[in-house]
Amino acid sequence: MPRVKGWVWGVAATAAIALAACGSGSDDGPGGGGSAGATGGAAGGGASGASGGSGTSGSGGTSGAGGAAGTGGASGSAGAAGAAGVSGSAGAAGAGASAGVSGSAGMAGAAGSVGAAGAGGTLVDVTTPKVNEIVRSMRMFATANAIALDSASAPHIVHAGTSDGMYYATKQGASWTSEPIEEGFEPGGAARLAFGPGDVPHVLYRNATTKKLRYAKKQGGSWTTMDVAPAVEVNTRLDLALDATGAPHAVFQNLSGPQHGYAHWNGTSFDAEAIPGSTGSGPSIVIGAGGVVFTAAGNPDGSVFASGTSGSFTVSTFDPASGSAFDQTDLAIDSQGDLHLVYVVAASRLYVKRTGATWGTPASVGFALNNAQIAVDAAATPYVVGYAGGGRPLYLGRPEGGAWVSHVVANGGNVPSIAIDAAGHPHISYYDTYDYSIHYASY
Repeated sequence: MPRVKGWVWGVAATAAIALAACGSGSDDGPGGGGSAGATGGAAGGGASGASGGSGTSGSGGTSGAGGAAGTGGASGSAGAAGAAGVSGSAGAAGAGASAGVSGSAGMAGAAGSVGAAGAGGTLVDVTTPKVNEIVRSMRMFATANAIALDSASAPHIVHAGTSDGMYYATKQGASWTSEPIEEGFEPGGAARLAFGPGDVPHVLYRNATTKKLRYAKKQGGSWTTMDVAPAVEVNTRLDLALDATGAPHAVFQNLSGPQHGYAHWNGTSFDAEAIPGSTGSGPSIVIGAGGVVFTAAGNPDGSVFASGTSGSFTVSTFDPASGSAFDQTDLAIDSQGDLHLVYVVAASRLYVKRTGATWGTPASVGFALNNAQIAVDAAATPYVVGYAGGGRPLYLGRPEGGAWVSHVVANGGNVPSIAIDAAGHPHISYYDTYDYSIHYASY
């Protein structure tokens, strides 16, 4: 039986829910860090270069030139920055000044620069999508869309139309095929897709007819669907995350008030509860080491951030100066367990990173976006996708050279979703507002 705990919304009910346990398997591990720079040369011994940032196969920085010989020999120049990559080496130390009377020590080589995963440790080119194709022609407005990659980095997309049910799309050769998850209802609001061990797909969405939060899982060639919290009517904002065992965790907003709900799979059914003190719009969720749950949401008093486990959440307010226009959060977690949050304040879209238990300083992503979604690559480089007013155009943004830069994905795009593969290539799904179709774009 599902146990509804701590609701403050004036509703309470129980219902039997049963579902087979998740399959077994394992996910690919993160890439390794850059190696240390070499030490400085003789006759002065420059200090070692700093470690190269992470990314894929970055090359090491070159060593600095030695200082000239003679009295007061000049210091060696800094080694060039190594391009970032997984196992990318750091810039080597500058060579020491050559022997001479009172020759001074060479300077340390400069640290390797941080870059995203990709060939040669450089950022993947996202100027223009290499692929942009129709997944399904809708002929109606799509109210939900989400993309996820399986263990082979193959894209899968869930999508819905105004009154068309919920569908699951996979690519077979050069063609996309959509199959129904659940039909005959209006799926209002967002949808989320995630893969667990054994590449088992898990889907979270909202039935706008019943106003219930729905969950679906495919095993043995068929879909099993159910209400997550049968006693509660939910808003359009929702999010899904899987823990290390593949068990689903959901966060959602009550339709009749600002309180956030949290539900998790206990092995045989969903347990649902309110998160005390967590209110606002646009809740999002990720799962950290040890099964710790992190959620965020918009609130007139700032970003509401909660962490903990079922029945024991700690709630705090972040960025209290954001004011009443705070909205639309999305969280991502990198391979080091650090959190990346994107949210909107008035016309500004802000990004902030939480390293360990410490939040950094929020920074503008440089463009105002609706429905922004975030993902991080193996080097913890954040990517944000979102659309301008009216769904035109659709942008992809990331930090480049110390500043956020945006690139146009499509002239018309709505309800976007993003995933990053192991090589650092973004994959995006969205609803095209010009041809009324679900699209897939990759780089």
